[in-house]
Amino acid sequence: MPSSPPHNGTRPADEVIVPHSLEAEEAVAGSVVMDPGAVALIMDFLSPADFLDERPRWVYEAVLALYAKGDAIDYLTICNELRRRNRLDEIGGASYVGGLINVVPTSVHVEHYAHMVERFSARRRLIGAASEIGRLAYDLDDPDEAGEQAQKALTAATERAGSHEIRSVSDVLTDETARMNEETPAGVPTGLTDLDKLLGGLKRGKLYVVGGRPGHGKTSLMLSIIPAFCRTGKRVAVFSLEMRDVEIVQRLIAITQGINVKLIEDKTLKGRDLDKYYDGAAEIDGWPLFIDAAEDIRPLDIRAKCRRLQRFGPLDLVIVDYLGLMLTRTTQADQVAEMGTISRLMKQLAKAIDAPVMVGSQLTRAVEGREGRRPNLHDLRQSGQIEADADCVLLMYNERAADRKKGESQSGEIEIDVAKQRNGPIGVVAAYFNAEFTRFDNLARGGQ
Repeated sequence: MPSSPPHNGTRPADEVIVPHSLEAEEAVAGSVVMDPGAVALIMDFLSPADFLDERPRWVYEAVLALYAKGDAIDYLTICNELRRRNRLDEIGGASYVGGLINVVPTSVHVEHYAHMVERFSARRRLIGAASEIGRLAYDLDDPDEAGEQAQKALTAATERAGSHEIRSVSDVLTDETARMNEETPAGVPTGLTDLDKLLGGLKRGKLYVVGGRPGHGKTSLMLSIIPAFCRTGKRVAVFSLEMRDVEIVQRLIAITQGINVKLIEDKTLKGRDLDKYYDGAAEIDGWPLFIDAAEDIRPLDIRAKCRRLQRFGPLDLVIVDYLGLMLTRTTQADQVAEMGTISRLMKQLAKAIDAPVMVGSQLTRAVEGREGRRPNLHDLRQSGQIEADADCVLLMYNERAADRKKGESQSGEIEIDVAKQRNGPIGVVAAYFNAEFTRFDNLARGGQ
């Protein structure tokens, strides 16, 4: 059975023990078993490797795996996942999992317990580094080499993937002054002049939410931004839960070459359009663009895949289309809570990979019954947490899409309402949407 509630990890002076707290580790495991939402609060900084005891570590791993797959997380599914991993019997059976729920009365303090586990893990790494430094001092004749290797060992012990360094204000100001002296703008331009004037381009570490009703251009806007990035060698990752990868490529060719996307889909291109298609394919083939069109992708999957892509170079833009398709719960209340978690993870992703993350979000049907049908921040579906987490919210309004009859073109001026911008101005800008090419252009160009 799990041990008693967590204490501060101290032991009598005559008892030599590796720094850890079994109680804190079991409190973390118990918290995520009783409250699946608790895992979202700690997974960004707490790794299974931080656990010393195998039993709570394996339970935590099972919960992370279930979350990543979008499966339900409860006593039964956790036990099944442990059984699938051949771990259930090793931890003492289902009774151990059930007993974890009794370790703590509530999950409200899960972050406190998780930080306890993390601190003990850090101390163990330092002890390991100290041992390694002692070995280097004995084995290496060159003190300079020993010192260099010792520094590497200490750095490895104190710096973790995804960890955040505490910095002095002097260091922050040094970096900020250097940034101000750079000739390049703070953000990467989207290619839409009026939008760039308001936003200053898309900035690293920021979460951009593009909200709109179906047919109002949110996906087209996000895809139209890609060429401006890729043509300057910037690396872009697209995660689409709605479109197949081949559909995204078709849309990008249509956008870049000015070809009717329906002709591409139907394979009815002829003459000059066919030549332009192959020109577009050749251009896109050289782009640093990565597409994942898995239907069941989850926030943790996106984070892991972005981390893998970063092994080969920084990411400059991540697009997720769209948030609502990540929902796995069925009731309205559960969906609101789940969307809050997804939104928070998207914000954490932007900070963790230091890149702008742009996500699509559906708006509620309430906007359809409103006079003028213009959206506002309250129309973001499922969760006000999306608004809270977003650094910038763009709301799409296409008057033709709102009022069109079947068969009518949606091409024309579209309003992009910058309804929220943290530390920046808000306002409405206009762009021209070409429905034939599924492309956004500057208004002057589009109207020609």
